[in-house]
Amino acid sequence: MQIKKLSLRSQLILSGLIIVFLELLFVGTLTFYQSANVLENISKTQSLQIAQSLSSMIQITIEKDLKVVTSLASNPHIRKSVIKGNFSSLNDKLFELYNEVGIDYEGLAIFDSKGIISAEGVDPLKRIGISISDRHYFLTCSEGKPAIGPVSLSKATGNPIFVLAAPI
Repeated sequence: MQIKKLSLRSQLILSGLIIVFLELLFVGTLTFYQSANVLENISKTQSLQIAQSLSSMIQITIEKDLKVVTSLASNPHIRKSVIKGNFSSLNDKLFELYNEVGIDYEGLAIFDSKGIISAEGVDPLKRIGISISDRHYFLTCSEGKPAIGPVSLSKATGNPIFVLAAPI
């Protein structure tokens, strides 16, 4: 097989096309990688801003709910029942409150000074009698301060929870 010799004109055109194609390939590849890096950095920045915004909204909601729990703890009816040790009358009150605040919570409970759940509005049969004396929020409430407990597993259901608690 014999390779046909290209004319000088064809050789120059072919060489020019190869040079242009290589330059376009190089510039295109460089542009693609630079664009990908810029888009990745923009995405990271936006994700961080979204995460910070969501974190702030969650913090505001938790603080608002902690104020609600603190005001519930200062409710005269609840305080009188706790002082008298009449926890059974509080189950219905807690059930009403649970229905008012919504189903975002696993439950509403009152625990005694030993850390035993004594009244519960959602599922009293399952929760009354559970000891939470080892939990961070109980220890903080024992000192007379409202508390936001760290995420832990519920002793009643095994689901992850975090607790908002206020001393009565």
